[in-house]
Amino acid sequence: MESKEREFRRGIIITLILVAVLSAALVAVNVIRLINANVTADAVLNSVGVPVVETAAEKPAVPEKTEAPKASDENAKTVEDTEGNSAETEPGNVTETEDFDTEEENEAPVCSISIVCDSVLDYKGKFDVQLLSAVPPNGIILASSDVELSGGESVYDVLCAVCEYTGIPLNVRESGFGAYVSGINGLNEKDFGASSGWTYYVNGAFANTSCDKYKVEDGDGIVWAYVCG
Repeated sequence: MESKEREFRRGIIITLILVAVLSAALVAVNVIRLINANVTADAVLNSVGVPVVETAAEKPAVPEKTEAPKASDENAKTVEDTEGNSAETEPGNVTETEDFDTEEENEAPVCSISIVCDSVLDYKGKFDVQLLSAVPPNGIILASSDVELSGGESVYDVLCAVCEYTGIPLNVRESGFGAYVSGINGLNEKDFGASSGWTYYVNGAFANTSCDKYKVEDGDGIVWAYVCG
């Protein structure tokens, strides 16, 4: 009787072991299938009948986005080191740099021009009053004025420019030597003598050249003067 009871118990134990092994095998197979199907751990446990208690999972802290430092940022500036490489300064140690304009501003060349007829005033009593109407009381038709040059202008070009700008009448005719100025502001050649007329000076010197042939340079001073004769 005892031997049969032992065999019976042994059979039950073996059966339970086999059942446990088979259950474990089934669990392993289901786990592998779920893993291959990209199923979460919760689904795995649920598939084998293990209850899952849902808990509020803490989300990992996401660092706030920060903007890259700008050139004007006081805490992050870069300066050129002595080898020409960009050297970044440490936060808080601001290195200020100054921009120096190595190119000098090139001012446009200019000349000055004036138009006078004051020599006529010395002979006022000898000439017709109608002729004197073209002569200003002080003998100055155009006070010294600056004219900007673009390059290559002649004395004649400068005279034409100021007369057009100010509205001063200008009479010019062609001669065998070039452009000849015969009248300015209604004051014409031979009005005050057979040899009277207009002539010009550059930097105080009489220019024995046609006005359209004389090239003006930066800083030149031109004077058109009416000469009686």
